[in-house]
Amino acid sequence: TGMLNRFSLEQHINALLSNTGEGNVHAMYIIDLDHFRDINDQFGHGAGDRILMETASKIALAFSRQDLIARTGGNEFTVFLNLTRNASRPAMEIIDLKGKILCELLKNTYSDNLHEINLTASVGIAVYPRDARSGEGLRKKAEIALNNCKRQGRNQYQLYQSSMTEEV
Repeated sequence: TGMLNRFSLEQHINALLSNTGEGNVHAMYIIDLDHFRDINDQFGHGAGDRILMETASKIALAFSRQDLIARTGGNEFTVFLNLTRNASRPAMEIIDLKGKILCELLKNTYSDNLHEINLTASVGIAVYPRDARSGEGLRKKAEIALNNCKRQGRNQYQLYQSSMTEEV
């Protein structure tokens, strides 16, 4: 996909957070392609690879060059939104809007003569410094929000809330 891997992403996030200014807000998005295994099973791994590349391109469209985008698992991507105090909109409004955009961009139907699969995405979001003050803490909270999305039917995004349980 030409994106950062998990290790590189963690290094970049740690460097950014160690130099972040007071009042800056960041967000971590963990994006999981819903039922991706069905793509590989019914269309083959070559098709799955093409869809991962397409997904990477679509995610990049939703963010700027100052944001960090990585493929962190088989069908999982992570984005670190690097907001500054100078943003034109309130931080939480931008964070929420990006979640909506991701879900819409990643919605697609794949078909051949035999199969049709609707591919969607579930997105868990955690916000710095509200939810955690480290990259690892943000990842844990975003994963909780992601798992909550999946339990509630997938094809949605959720911001981490302290009332969410850590059940998988």
